Amino acid sequence: MSDDLIDPVARVPRAPGRRPWRPYSLVYVALLGGSLAVTAIAYLDAGRLGAGPRERRLILLTGALGFLLTVPVVVFVVAALVHDMAGGIRFALRAPAVLVALVQIRIVGGLGPERGQYGSLWLPGLLAVILGGIGEAVAILALLLAIS
Repeated sequence: MSDDLIDPVARVPRAPGRRPWRPYSLVYVALLGGSLAVTAIAYLDAGRLGAGPRERRLILLTGALGFLLTVPVVVFVVAALVHDMAGGIRFALRAPAVLVALVQIRIVGGLGPERGQYGSLWLPGLLAVILGGIGEAVAILALLLAIS
């Protein structure tokens, strides 16, 4: 018997198919891979959760905004490196991505399955971190070269 006070997760019928990933696992993907990586995983997870097109568009929008926020942070980090202020650089680079992950988790918040019915994020998360991190680095480098 389930008690809503103890287990307050909404029981929304999800799309048939693969099990969704744990919502806060997106934060790890954001920390290691950036905004593009976490957006890819959040978008796929929204599909697994049965989220509508509106929620999926919001996820893509927050990912794009997070990426655009990362560009000025990179400029700040480069300036900090030039002036030998290396402390906190990793945090500064990933702060926009973590904010994106938290907003994306909130977008699909009540669609989670019952406890223990989550899928493994190891392989998709690792691929997103590698490909998203490289893609984000290349895109930011291209933007910085175009600006200068």
